[in-house]
Amino acid sequence: MITLRDIRKGHPFGISSPTDTDYVRIANTMVEMLRYVPFCAERTDEEMKRMVIKLTLYFEDIVSEIGLWRSFVHLHRSLYGRTLPFYYTGMGYNEDGPNLYDIQFLLWDATLDDEYAETLVNPENETLAHAARTVYAYFLERFEDTPINDDLYDFFHEARFTDNFYDVRQVLKWYFFDCYLTSGRFRESTFDEALDYQMDLCRSNRQVARSAAEASIAFRYQVGPLALKPQEWLSALLIVHGHTDKAAAVAAIVAKDLEPYVLERYDRQSVTLRSVDDELMTVRRTPYFQVQTTLLKSPDTEGCVGSYARYNDEWYLNGMNTWGDILRVIPEYKKERDIERNATFGDLATDARSVLHSRQIFFFATPEAYEAFYRDELKMPKDRKVSLPRGVKNIMLFIPHLAEGKLCTIMDCAEYICHPDNPMYDKEKAKTHFLLADLDRVPGEFIRYAIAHRLMPDFALNSNRGYARGRQLAQDNLDFLARTLRRQEY
Repeated sequence: MITLRDIRKGHPFGISSPTDTDYVRIANTMVEMLRYVPFCAERTDEEMKRMVIKLTLYFEDIVSEIGLWRSFVHLHRSLYGRTLPFYYTGMGYNEDGPNLYDIQFLLWDATLDDEYAETLVNPENETLAHAARTVYAYFLERFEDTPINDDLYDFFHEARFTDNFYDVRQVLKWYFFDCYLTSGRFRESTFDEALDYQMDLCRSNRQVARSAAEASIAFRYQVGPLALKPQEWLSALLIVHGHTDKAAAVAAIVAKDLEPYVLERYDRQSVTLRSVDDELMTVRRTPYFQVQTTLLKSPDTEGCVGSYARYNDEWYLNGMNTWGDILRVIPEYKKERDIERNATFGDLATDARSVLHSRQIFFFATPEAYEAFYRDELKMPKDRKVSLPRGVKNIMLFIPHLAEGKLCTIMDCAEYICHPDNPMYDKEKAKTHFLLADLDRVPGEFIRYAIAHRLMPDFALNSNRGYARGRQLAQDNLDFLARTLRRQEY
């Protein structure tokens, strides 16, 4: 049973409207309609519920001209030059009404909610297409008579929330947690990871840590089928509604990591902080940034450790801040940060005699060969051991940015990468393996490099139309598949 709460949860700020009851009826009608359709009958009750809520909110989006789906279409066109992934929509695609392939894509995307799912449904699956046709016919029947949600229409078309940084942040959090288009895959594990990080910083104060994690989530994580940050999604939606200046302001938000700041000065209206890079940052004293003057006057208050964000040329507290004797932690913080910044093999990159001068990827059939490369080519000290897990079969070394000192060691994946220097490539294995089950071992930078250089040319989706069609479908949408399946790891 789908309830009012289920529908309202899919609205920013949980906006309620008299039309919510209409969409609840539509959702529950779809549950009964799809219950025995083969593709949907294979889903658990919870999967079916999530799927139907996604379709219902899409329908509300189209009927009420909210612009979420339209922003996705526009972004996809800008990236790939066509309306939708997988499906040829032709010249007659109508952005003002429901579309069959929109629905088929959303049904497919709903199967990806479980990040641990091992089966990748073919987007052209016939039972999937049948379910899409059933929903499409129902939406066409209801389209003219379904009421517009005026509250959501006004919210997005007027975009008054963009006048307030914290309202913008709330909408960005909604994109991560509850938007039908962008929320879902990796949501729970990503938030748990962010929460664990903040728990360590907040001395296990769960309430403070949760607030800080949500503030971080709003700006730092890639969501949705295009693996974009929430502010990129919101900026695209604002452009759809003609708010180009507001879109630019949202796109330009800068959210800083938690770091130490020295208290420079303060008055009744504001507090000025100095970063470790000597950048001055003035933050207005507001109900969101309440710092007692007695605390600022204390001889023990040298500054704070905090996270801040800049929006429309003004700084805001974005997460947590802790005041105290900060000067003692700054040298260690700068030391660790400078080590990261200065870790470089730039001299090797500019040396024409080095094999690293003109190559970014290397293959090793044994750990011993890899260790020798580290010693002889990367000039590592002899006492610096390479740490590898036991039982490693093969190794790739990928160097995305040699001058920045970035090296990626990728284990037991060489058989899936087609490269002239790789004798371990196994074409048959590569046909069905897209390096998606190895998120912790294969960085997004390498996936993007491999796609750009066509290093996975034989990967195919399972298709009842044969390998050639499955390969064409996969290769034509390889970057999109990487985005939508990996998301934060793209």
